[in-house]
Amino acid sequence: MSKSQAPSLKTLSNPSSPTEVGYYNTPGNSYGVYLSGNHIYVSDGPVGVYILQFFGDTIIPSSFNLISPKGNINDNTPTYIWNKSYDEHFKEYRLYVNGSLSVTITDTTYTEPTPIADGQYIWYVTAVDSTDNIRQSNQVDTFRLDITKPPVPVMVSPANNSSTNITKFVWKKVIDNYSGIKRYELMYDEDSLFGSPVVQNTTDTTYTAVLAEGRYYWRVRAIDNFDNVGDWSTRWSFVYDETAPGGPVLISPKWGTEVEDSLILFDWGVLVKGITIGSKERDEEKVKKGVKGTKVYYEIEVDTNRSFGSVLYRDTVEVDSVRIKIVRDDKYYWRVRGYDEAGNVGVWG
Repeated sequence: MSKSQAPSLKTLSNPSSPTEVGYYNTPGNSYGVYLSGNHIYVSDGPVGVYILQFFGDTIIPSSFNLISPKGNINDNTPTYIWNKSYDEHFKEYRLYVNGSLSVTITDTTYTEPTPIADGQYIWYVTAVDSTDNIRQSNQVDTFRLDITKPPVPVMVSPANNSSTNITKFVWKKVIDNYSGIKRYELMYDEDSLFGSPVVQNTTDTTYTAVLAEGRYYWRVRAIDNFDNVGDWSTRWSFVYDETAPGGPVLISPKWGTEVEDSLILFDWGVLVKGITIGSKERDEEKVKKGVKGTKVYYEIEVDTNRSFGSVLYRDTVEVDSVRIKIVRDDKYYWRVRGYDEAGNVGVWG
């Protein structure tokens, strides 16, 4: 038998890693018999290689499971891992990501060689044997990637360099376009460098603290649902003051005085307010840090009714006296109270 006498034989490229299993002779020819995969090849030398028989393999590779990644991740070069599939004539695995063939390998792990973009990814693997029998993984898994830090929160109050009697911290809601915000981290301290801060975690955009009077520094940052930590906001400072000014001493005009001039000078004692902290030592410590009493303003009212039910003149001033023009002769009553820039209002004097 020669090549021209075997029209049923198919010419192939040289088989991969053939194993010689025998040979036979016919008058004028010598043939080698080789096995590669499920194919038996017969060769008559360097002229060509011919297939003689194909073993029918209908057994697909064994079932197998995907392991990872799944769920939320923040690694942009993820490693895909799955269990091994068994087959006597195993050939390869094929990894599909978002419907496209990503790689063909023989291992059960594969790491993305270059960073992938934020987003959702759906993946599965098929096991293939040498006769192209295919088994798909038992699962089709999904993972979501987000490595982008959330934006910096916009701070609202207490405003920078302000004085307040409110201990509520407020900032604006942060929008994270992919995974959303998981929580906020609020930090406040009496130390401008945050050497011994109080740290509070909250899902809200407000937090009410318990504070002693004094100067504080604060900042806030956002953490998203993939645990990406955003940058800190700008550091703001404020003075917390919950002590109201005392009642001022009224100086003139005195009770029962008759005044002939219609432009009357109302005068009262100056109010100077400090911050009570609880101990002399701590007060001295605050003074060294530049914490002083908040500025005091004055409100004056003048009325012909002692109950001030229909106030005729009302004014607010920053000094301890004011001139008011009285246009009608009558008996008048007047009073003054202090209020500070922190929002504390004193009693009438």
